[in-house]
Amino acid sequence: MKVLFLSETFPDASHPACGTYNLALCRELSRAHEVRVISPRSWLDVVRGRRFEAGDAVRESGLKVLYPTRWYTPGFAQSKYGGQMWWSIRSALRRLTHDWKPDAVLSYWAHPDGECGLRAGRMFNAPSAVIVGGSDVLLLPKDTQRGACVRRVLSESDAVITVSDGLRKACLEQTGSASRVHTIRQGVDPQVFHHGDQAEARARLGLSVPAGETLAVWVGADGRPQAGRCVDPGVSHAQGSRSTRAGLSARRWAVPGRLGTARRISRHYRSDSVRRSSRA
Repeated sequence: MKVLFLSETFPDASHPACGTYNLALCRELSRAHEVRVISPRSWLDVVRGRRFEAGDAVRESGLKVLYPTRWYTPGFAQSKYGGQMWWSIRSALRRLTHDWKPDAVLSYWAHPDGECGLRAGRMFNAPSAVIVGGSDVLLLPKDTQRGACVRRVLSESDAVITVSDGLRKACLEQTGSASRVHTIRQGVDPQVFHHGDQAEARARLGLSVPAGETLAVWVGADGRPQAGRCVDPGVSHAQGSRSTRAGLSARRWAVPGRLGTARRISRHYRSDSVRRSSRA
């Protein structure tokens, strides 16, 4: 099967940590299928002189990836973002498919990416599926400009894929079509996350956990749970780096990613501390 994947959330040489889960998904799909990727990039970055190309991980995957410039109106006319992205990627889409017609289209993020996936599916007379990420179905449906766009994508896509039962419930509240909404739980890379020596991991991270306490680790783009995301209510996330409640010790690590997070966080924790924390 030939699969076209479409999303802004995908790594490039300058942003190797952006959407690594989507790279992992496409890499695994490519074991049995032909996969090509279109990942638009904001014109605001392009006019600042940034150029986007595949990084080492993308090149090693063997995937064919294009990074077209996404032209859009920042901050206003947001209901038009889907049409603006579609207009922006048409040339790249023609180059990618001039000798290759997808049998299915898969996109990540309901709007505007999912709208473009829906349009691409219709263009090639192929089924389209959209993977929702979280706030695109938890928060965007409440937006006066983009809510209707999200609901249309969820209602008209051939399949909607979620990574949790909570997100599936949110999608059903928007579409009411249970037969098209599927939960596919994300796995982990066993080469990165696996059992190890707990005492050694805690020592290298400089952790001291009092007897009787259980350690929990939050991993996120900015080191804290974000609005709309489900977190066990038994964990109290305080302003500091450590909080305790009912015998639970909570530590937070941030994964180097966008918006200067890597520079801000790396002076406290090395990037490989996240994998060690899974063994702590």
